[in-house]
Amino acid sequence: MRRAFYAALSLAVRLLQAILIPVRHQYCYLSSPDFSDNAFYVFRAALGRSKSLRHVWLVNSPATRTNIETYLQTHGLDSRQVVIADKRSMRGFVLFLMSHVVFHTHGVYPFVRSSHRRVVVNLWHGMPIKQIGALNVRTPNPYPTYGDLHIASSQVFRYIIAAAFSASPERVIVVRPPRVDGLVEYSSRAADMMKRLGLSGYEGVIAWLPTYRTESGAPTEIRSFLDETEQSVLEKLDDYCCERNLVVLVKLHPYDRLNHCVPTLPWSAIRVVTSDQWNTSGVQLYEFLSITRGLISDISSVVFDYAYNCKPIGSFPLHTEAYPRDLILGQQSVNRDLGVLDISSEAGMKAFCESIDSGSGRCEGSGLSLLVDRSLESGAEVILRHVANT
Repeated sequence: MRRAFYAALSLAVRLLQAILIPVRHQYCYLSSPDFSDNAFYVFRAALGRSKSLRHVWLVNSPATRTNIETYLQTHGLDSRQVVIADKRSMRGFVLFLMSHVVFHTHGVYPFVRSSHRRVVVNLWHGMPIKQIGALNVRTPNPYPTYGDLHIASSQVFRYIIAAAFSASPERVIVVRPPRVDGLVEYSSRAADMMKRLGLSGYEGVIAWLPTYRTESGAPTEIRSFLDETEQSVLEKLDDYCCERNLVVLVKLHPYDRLNHCVPTLPWSAIRVVTSDQWNTSGVQLYEFLSITRGLISDISSVVFDYAYNCKPIGSFPLHTEAYPRDLILGQQSVNRDLGVLDISSEAGMKAFCESIDSGSGRCEGSGLSLLVDRSLESGAEVILRHVANT
């Protein structure tokens, strides 16, 4: 029934696109979470390029309006150039249809499958380790993500992205992901961000970005990354941070079930922030990552981005039976290629802590250049030049 309904809506959208003439200088942005990720950094770059552009942010949360208005005011930007609308409203949908260029990180509307006289740019939120789009045959998306243009961080990922979104490789632009701009530009707002996240007083921070798992067993039984981590390893990390007045901030994935029942951790230097708490803080993730001493993750695409700054990366192995999708790239091979340390043992954690002390990670893994092309210029600028000519 839902598929038939969306099919009818898709046909209606095609008719509307044929009737409505988009506004040439109107750009529309969608991201998840709102006002973040690659779409935010393209928006930031576009604001500085032309006063004639009108920018539309389609958001899911009313609280996002305050974050956008605060950002514009803090940076002395003209708020008259920016329109904020509820994505689920008729006004938001009409603004979407009237935009000449649409940038998104996770898709637009599930019933939109065309872009007559418009350009839809898929700024997918990270180069995939796990299967996505058409490659995800285990838990396929019944409403595939649409885009006229796509991005990839290397020639290898160009073909993976093309296959995932059923696109021609010629429609995939090889660029540095726009969000990496925030990572490689060390933020001058470190103290403010630490304060917003309740971390004032610490000498430094290590980011831990775990991928969400699935439920296991009874409905009340929740599986998370904590179930796959040895207590003695975390005790070693906690001791290391306490000795140096550092803190590990665990930012939960929006889909992580722990967002609804945050555990009380027995370690004083390891803190957890839920997805809602992060969004309320107004902190941009990649600006925050620019001030971190190191990163802990598993199969998140953030490891490819973090490799741009040559800081230490530690990884806990993912138990694949706890994850609903298969992998495109093996975790061990990715770790080897990027120079990521396996920190699942006490010895591995010790090596990670020593690399934090030294201030640098491995800048050259065995296959790093195949996955991360550091020679590429700012992706936001390349993308904006590309769409300006369409």
